[in-house]
Amino acid sequence: MQNQKRSIALLLAVLVTALVTATMAALRAQDQGHQSSHESNREQQRAEFESQFPIVGYSSPEPTDPQERAKRRAKGKKYNNPPLKINERDSVATDPGRWTGLPAFPVKQSNAVILGEVTGTQAFLSNDRTGVYSEFTIRIGEVLKANNQTALLSGNSVAVERRGGRVQFPSGHIFHYWVSGQGMPRLGGRYLLFLTQNGDDYQILTGYEIRDGHVFLLDNPGLGHPITSYKGADESSFLNDVRAAIANQTNQQ
Repeated sequence: MQNQKRSIALLLAVLVTALVTATMAALRAQDQGHQSSHESNREQQRAEFESQFPIVGYSSPEPTDPQERAKRRAKGKKYNNPPLKINERDSVATDPGRWTGLPAFPVKQSNAVILGEVTGTQAFLSNDRTGVYSEFTIRIGEVLKANNQTALLSGNSVAVERRGGRVQFPSGHIFHYWVSGQGMPRLGGRYLLFLTQNGDDYQILTGYEIRDGHVFLLDNPGLGHPITSYKGADESSFLNDVRAAIANQTNQQ
């Protein structure tokens, strides 16, 4: 009888140990599965983010047309000798950016504010091949603000620039240059863009994508920055706020 009790106790101990071991293994597998899924999602998000950056070959020749070549050289000169330079050793260079003091709607800091669709994207090297910038063709749907020196008309297209992009070397290695917090407009997207002007060229100061009646961030300077407050906002109320900000700034001039 005593031996039988010992056998039952031993059997119960073995069963409990096996159950605990199996449970711990299942929990570890579940945790690893969640971690793997999380890492997979992060990789997918990173790949989607990088794919929005236009790409240019490091050995790309200059335009053969003299006028186009002169225009491209005038643009490329502005991006010579950047803080972080293109190189084949690294994969990513991140410029820290300058977000301090920039409001959600930088109307005062902008020469123009437009609403339009991205119909073309292309990256270019600086003249000294140490920097890269991206150019976006925007078909203008509405001009919300323009100064006397800004010849922007609804229905026309305008080229706008932003520092950054991807560079592919002959080896196949891809170098990714981006400014911290800044995104790139995607082809086919509809955006509200705040533009600065340098001579005849326009640069994107910041902007918002409008899709399916809601607002998506083009730039994400970080939690708590005024720009992030409009994430997910309704399109109609968002545009009303933009127009009110422009009207208020105009009245103060």
